[in-house]
Amino acid sequence: MGARILTKRSPLLFIKLFIRFILLIVLAFVCMLAIYQTYHPGLHLAQTEINIGVALYSDIQDGRKLDSEISKISCNKPGCLLFDAKRTIEAEYFRYSRQRTTFNFNIARPSDNSIKSIQNPRGVIDGFALIYDFILSFQNHGMNYFAYDMRLFVNVIKKHHRDYSETSIGSQKSRVGLIEWQVSDKNNYAWNLTKTLHEMGHMLGARDKYMGIRKSHYPSGYVNPEFGADRPQIYTEIMSGTRPINRFLEIEPVLAEELRFGFPSAFEMGWIPKVKSKSH
Repeated sequence: MGARILTKRSPLLFIKLFIRFILLIVLAFVCMLAIYQTYHPGLHLAQTEINIGVALYSDIQDGRKLDSEISKISCNKPGCLLFDAKRTIEAEYFRYSRQRTTFNFNIARPSDNSIKSIQNPRGVIDGFALIYDFILSFQNHGMNYFAYDMRLFVNVIKKHHRDYSETSIGSQKSRVGLIEWQVSDKNNYAWNLTKTLHEMGHMLGARDKYMGIRKSHYPSGYVNPEFGADRPQIYTEIMSGTRPINRFLEIEPVLAEELRFGFPSAFEMGWIPKVKSKSH
């Protein structure tokens, strides 16, 4: 009787396994397409318009406070986070390349009260699962993952501006970034802006220019290294994150106008030829 039961169920079992196999193939194809679609070696130079999808997450329970926070992020005037990020990176690109490009941010508000986390994949399967998670996350925000050149996952949370326990990452290969924004106030604004531009720099190919907390690498982490490590810097190198006052003291930027990419970062992002970067 056991053999007859097995015989009766075997076609159904075969169908289930076949369906799972097909789904796995489809998932692998979608993930490979996502990787191919998001890897643009000449993104920063080949396009005059770069579209960035921003999927917001937040654990803020009060709807009015959340609306107020989103309005501070998305408003279209100086002092608004994404407006200043757009203005800064466009100006820096033009300063180096003498060409103009436009960065367009499309923001989707949180779909629930949750925080997004990204774990580094440990293998091919984890990598596929991570890309698939990115695609679903954008779908949950009513956005098409494939419609954007760059993608940002942003956690908006409330904590002290001196609390540095956070995870912000950016990947050039996938053009994906995860950024933690502290709830806006006069203390948090410049640091949120610095982190946003920093991770966007990673997504465009720039490397870190710091050696530790509040320690810029000399000379690559200095916008004006010709001043020497003992003289105050006028600007903050975005990929180092702090402005050196001397070789022992560095401070956080307080204004958007302080933020610049140095020559090495501009070269890594393809904004200038290698021979020109040697003047740094």
